[in-house]
Amino acid sequence: MRLRYDPVDDILLDERGMKIRGGSMIARVHAEVREWCNRWDGARRKEIRLGKRLGVAMHFDPRKAPALTVPFHRVEVELVRKPRPFRDPGRIDDQLAWERKMAAINAMKLQPMHIVNERALLGDLLDYCKADVELMRKAAPPPVAQIALAPKPPLGPRPKLSRWHSGQHFIEALCKRGYRVLGAGAYSTVLAKPGSARVVKVCRKADTWLDYVVWAAKAGHAGRMAPNVFSYRRFNVGRPSEFYVAVMEKLEHTIATVQYQKPNDYRAYACLRDFIERRQDRDGLEAEKVWPGAIAFGIAFRVEFTRGLDLHGNNWMVRKDGSLVCTDPLCDESKTTAPERMRSRDLAALRAA
Repeated sequence: MRLRYDPVDDILLDERGMKIRGGSMIARVHAEVREWCNRWDGARRKEIRLGKRLGVAMHFDPRKAPALTVPFHRVEVELVRKPRPFRDPGRIDDQLAWERKMAAINAMKLQPMHIVNERALLGDLLDYCKADVELMRKAAPPPVAQIALAPKPPLGPRPKLSRWHSGQHFIEALCKRGYRVLGAGAYSTVLAKPGSARVVKVCRKADTWLDYVVWAAKAGHAGRMAPNVFSYRRFNVGRPSEFYVAVMEKLEHTIATVQYQKPNDYRAYACLRDFIERRQDRDGLEAEKVWPGAIAFGIAFRVEFTRGLDLHGNNWMVRKDGSLVCTDPLCDESKTTAPERMRSRDLAALRAA
């Protein structure tokens, strides 16, 4: 069994990205994963073994003590993101509470100290005993000048907060509106309504996929070797809970699933992948014979992107007409430099420029 765990929201997900509930075995897995995250060693995957009920072996030697067999379940768990002790506050409520606490601490530091006005005290004593006041005035140190406090710095602009706590929260809202999950990966989930020609891609964690979309629109590869993205929008920009949502064309299947049905297309994909990663010119010519424009795409791609490549077969898909599409070739966790929001006309303007 393969599961995915979100340590920030403390939920278990299946391979499709749906939340798992109930069951004694799931509860035991949940407890084991929590203990693992409390003592996290940096690994993103772990195999958990849950023992079944012990039973006496059927075949044993009567001259010896009976042996006990210990059957167990194997559960492979993958972390969606790092545990909370290794991250900044992830949810908006926690972040706002942390900001209020820091603002209160800074306000306490700026409170002025009480400074005793010695001249006023000496004036009060003057009516009581002038002789004693003169003696005290000669022996008293010079008055301490009151230190002027620096003005309180003005508050910055209010952060742009959305109603969605995270990408998983947005996915659950789409499922309630009739969307179905078509596939899920380590970073994103793809959903669509039955019969629709478009899909919604929700990236639960910000990565550099939007940079690939903007580059493909500028270079003229969108709708050809790159997917046709109609619009996208980033939510909770600049915060640990940032995610983005993109609307793109619906593709048929991944190239890995047609390895035996279409061996020529799969071989051309493998050649194009080697042409990008290993810079083999002969592989580029083989891919160009099947998909015209493969060499131009491969050269431009390897010049623009030099790290974080993820060119396995599940990140390449095929349209209805049989053309190849490089859907998600990057797996870099760094923040994107793309604009916060772009519509169809904005992406078309990039292509025209």
